Amino acid sequence: MNITTWSVIKQRPHPQVTLTIGDVLLELLALAALVCCFAIVGAAWSRLPETIPMHFNLKGAVDGYGGKSSVLYLPLVAAGLYILLTILNHYPRLYNYPVEITGENAQIQYRLATRFMRLLKFEVVLIFAFLECLVTASALDGQLRSAALLFLPVSLVAVAGSGGYFIFRSVKAK
Repeated sequence: MNITTWSVIKQRPHPQVTLTIGDVLLELLALAALVCCFAIVGAAWSRLPETIPMHFNLKGAVDGYGGKSSVLYLPLVAAGLYILLTILNHYPRLYNYPVEITGENAQIQYRLATRFMRLLKFEVVLIFAFLECLVTASALDGQLRSAALLFLPVSLVAVAGSGGYFIFRSVKAK
């Protein structure tokens, strides 16, 4: 970040963004997805083999293995991202916006941006929970679910779609 950018950010208004019921619901859904991510591991831990499939090629064949403890990576990374996005959401004036932030539009722009961050947090944690389900299930029975083939396109469309939607809303709200 250069000095000019920082001076623009420092001059932005600091309105308090109040949470709506939808914002609280997104927070609760993200937290529930994170709890599920850890619960999946806890429920299956005693039945997991010492070596588990961790990576699959585009045909669904296993091409990478890990130790039993490697199933903890996904929930731990999800928790780290959850915490990071939660902290970041308290500083909407630091974000990049497609419009100039003024005293007149700061409230709506910050509300849209923080709502997008909440949705993004939910989507990211949900993606990790889904991956944990796939890895754990394949470790238990050696089968990759057909749902895994849709994982990448569906998750990309969800994240890109919500990003595009909120950028559109931000530009429209000016």
